[in-house]
Amino acid sequence: GPFTVDQKHNFEPSVSFEAYRDSNFTDSARYLASGALNQRRDYIDKPEFYDVRAQVKYDSFLSDDVYVHGGYSANYLRNDSVRSEVRPGQANPNTYVNPDVDNWRVSNVVSLGTALMNFLRKQGLDARFGLRGEHAYTNTHGILFAGGATGERGSRTQLNEGWVGEAASLTYKGLKNTTAFVGVDLEQKVLRWQETYDARSHESITVFNSGVPFPHYKTNIVYVDFVPKVKLTHRFNSKLKGNFIYKWQERERHYNPLSDNDPNYYPGFLGNQQRRVHDISSSVDVKLVQNWLSTLKYQYVTDNVEFEVGDQQQNLDRNRITVSLSGPVRDRIFTYFYGGYDYYRVDTPTYGPGTNRWSRGEEDYDFNGDVILVGTNINYQITKPVTLYLSYQLTDALGNDNNNTLNEAVAGLRFNLNKTTSVEARYQLFNFQDKRIVDGGYDDDYYGHGIAFGLKKALG
Repeated sequence: GPFTVDQKHNFEPSVSFEAYRDSNFTDSARYLASGALNQRRDYIDKPEFYDVRAQVKYDSFLSDDVYVHGGYSANYLRNDSVRSEVRPGQANPNTYVNPDVDNWRVSNVVSLGTALMNFLRKQGLDARFGLRGEHAYTNTHGILFAGGATGERGSRTQLNEGWVGEAASLTYKGLKNTTAFVGVDLEQKVLRWQETYDARSHESITVFNSGVPFPHYKTNIVYVDFVPKVKLTHRFNSKLKGNFIYKWQERERHYNPLSDNDPNYYPGFLGNQQRRVHDISSSVDVKLVQNWLSTLKYQYVTDNVEFEVGDQQQNLDRNRITVSLSGPVRDRIFTYFYGGYDYYRVDTPTYGPGTNRWSRGEEDYDFNGDVILVGTNINYQITKPVTLYLSYQLTDALGNDNNNTLNEAVAGLRFNLNKTTSVEARYQLFNFQDKRIVDGGYDDDYYGHGIAFGLKKALG
């Protein structure tokens, strides 16, 4: 358990072990358009894993203005989950049987951080710095039999990963009614990825006519992430507060393939990747009469991805505006209303020759979608331990590629047995309508309802 040294150095070691085994049988069927049975497929799943974790945490106030924390953790995970497939009625029913796997992962993590209040002797200026390092090795190996004397199929993947993350931030509260924050998160990662598998029953052979029955791939990938953030909060008066947040993400992926016996197939070649994300949001919090609160927020996101083989493979733009209103209607009745509009666009400026799957142009890979969301929650405290709650939400997608409506309603009753334990009963109803009209239309409408009962216990 936790212990303290010299009345200020706090240590908390811990060890945990988890084991899980299960089995599941699924009998499925595939039918022809006429309704006649085409094929039966039986799946036998046996999930199984073992997880061992050990860690130690440390924290201490070295002085009134200096706080430090850190830790170390180690993890061993073994996953022996397997699946078999049998197709009764076929000449060779043993599609994939007698599977055997050897899957495990070992990781070690070390971290260190500090918080410095009144940094550089400046009143109201706080600084935080953090460092994290991790190394992990993953090995997966599996074999199964696809029927027949030569039906053995195997695969192996090895991942050797090491990464370092750094974080630094400054928070200043020296201005009246104003808080300013600036921070940056950095991460560098190196991944050595090696993979080989038997593809003789894989779609790359059976469907796409690949001439390589035993693909193998080996590469080194370097990840570099740079994520700065700025936040400004100002309270104009006792009833009005404004917030502004800007977040910039610069993420680079550098690929160095060492061997790939068939670049035209998995995993293919796109080259180095660069992703830039700009996320700007602003909001206003308003305190209304009789403890009612309202928030108005606007967000703009632009997300562009480029690869070495070309540029501007994906340009995403999103404009989102949301509003909420909450407060008491009467004694013991609290309500919350919310709504939002999401303007969402994905542009894929691409070009390909006539024999390329991109040859039809970029339109098939673009996406236009507008979403309207409205809802409400109502909580009524019937007595001190008994609460009735109701909620309703409407999600209406208006885009040509994603035209549907979802209605959801929930009613529930919660009874608090004591401060840490409660029981709950809930009824939920939902209805989904697909409004797309493509190639004769879709019929993906569905609805459902159900009752749930629960017991909640707060530990500690």
